[in-house]
Amino acid sequence: YGVAALDTVTTLAYFQGDIYLGSPEGVFRLNYSSTDTSMTALDISPVMNVKTMTVEGDLLYVYGDGGYFTYNGSNVEWGGTTGIPDDSFTSGLMHDGVHWIGSSESGLYYQSGNEYIKFEDGGLPGNQVTALASDSGGNVIGGFNRDGLAMFDGNDWSTLDFDYSRDGIMDILCDANNNIWVGTWGDGISMIAKDTTIMFKEDNSSLHGVVDLYTYVVVNGMDMTSHYIFMLNFGGRDNSPVHVVDFNDISRWQSFGTADGLTDIYPNSIACYDDVFVVGSGDKGIFYYYFGPDPFDKADDSIIVLRESNSWLGSDEVRTVAYDQQGTLWVGTRFGLSQYDVGIDRFVNVSLPLGFGPDVWKLAFDRRGNIWMGALNGLARYGAGSGSIDIYTTLNSGLLDNDIDALVINPATNDLWVGTSLGISQLKSTIGTPTGNIEDVIAFPNPFVIREGNEVLSFNYNGNATVRIYTVSGELVRETDINIPWDGKNQRNENVAPGVYLFLLTDENGSVGRGKILLIRQ
Repeated sequence: YGVAALDTVTTLAYFQGDIYLGSPEGVFRLNYSSTDTSMTALDISPVMNVKTMTVEGDLLYVYGDGGYFTYNGSNVEWGGTTGIPDDSFTSGLMHDGVHWIGSSESGLYYQSGNEYIKFEDGGLPGNQVTALASDSGGNVIGGFNRDGLAMFDGNDWSTLDFDYSRDGIMDILCDANNNIWVGTWGDGISMIAKDTTIMFKEDNSSLHGVVDLYTYVVVNGMDMTSHYIFMLNFGGRDNSPVHVVDFNDISRWQSFGTADGLTDIYPNSIACYDDVFVVGSGDKGIFYYYFGPDPFDKADDSIIVLRESNSWLGSDEVRTVAYDQQGTLWVGTRFGLSQYDVGIDRFVNVSLPLGFGPDVWKLAFDRRGNIWMGALNGLARYGAGSGSIDIYTTLNSGLLDNDIDALVINPATNDLWVGTSLGISQLKSTIGTPTGNIEDVIAFPNPFVIREGNEVLSFNYNGNATVRIYTVSGELVRETDINIPWDGKNQRNENVAPGVYLFLLTDENGSVGRGKILLIRQ
């Protein structure tokens, strides 16, 4: 189009009928017509490396290295930033008349009078989130690569006293005794108890360091079954990639190695359920290891390797493995999501929509059995009832970054927490305050008011159940899965009349929950 080339465009804004481009060379207005296109640079001195732009009323706000300025269509006016110790601004906005500025070096600030005040974020030690876990009480624990740990108690974040991150926190697990286990790249694994922290390496466990440095112990994954924690020991010099500890007696350790059939000493993921653990390999598929009732007794152990060639696994290049609450094995691979069907002893592969994956790196399961998948290009939810897949990215949600590094479901709230290199995102549960007792289930919102036709009604039961809606005379109106909200329509997809309706929820064990719904149309 005859437009002078920019090496990089960092941000775009539509202001007063024109398109503005931000770049490391400044701000440019795009002038275009049916016959020609050109760009006009805003007169900025000095030239700014622009990071973001926002439109607030009749002003264009521009943020970058060097501070921020506003543009009214004619003139540039630089803003004062008293109170902010640097001028490396990455974001900003006006909210309820208050100006907020985000700095890459010193955090978040808000304007108060003629100066800016730092917003205390509750103590996050960093933005790069490499691991997430949640305990039974609903506390969320985050691992921030080399920057340590922090915990969210439902109201605030607080930094935990933990100095054993070495070259990064790889995984976090909370055991039944409320201890926090932290696997690291280089510092082995640590158990954080109420009054003490114990680091396990070669001298006090079965773990081993790498060949060139025996003190450098890598634990890059964990899972738990019963009172046993199974963990990966990446590149251990004893050629034993899997180890187990009894968290009721932390002096009891056992290792599983190449002599036991685990021929990949550089695994990337581990999961366990009942008397089996599975290990994901980057090029050898899955090692499916039966350890029996006692992992410290190898007399009854057996192992098989599941691959594309013998089990229809989506790819031998495995990214992650995980068991859901019912004990079904799910695998993220280079080419998508695979489910292991024990009835046919084969994998069933799930087709993913274009634009997501195909590599699936992280998996999490909410209380209703929905599967959350993390990829390099976003987050996806595989609906347990409908089989539909919804995609979440930075463009259509509040997700901070599309490259997903960690996922965890808070068992107390059913909220999803997402870790990225830019921080943590929280996706609130759509079922309100959840209940595990189906007899206490409620429908919300209630009254169910339909105005525009896109409103839906949900139930706060956090398990799987079938939902049936009836008229007060007992006529069945709608039957659906609990994961599919009611839209005020019957089985023929017709709008039902306003009035009182009855709901009946039936779970997998036949237990039921009942209640009434008042539907109002406006």
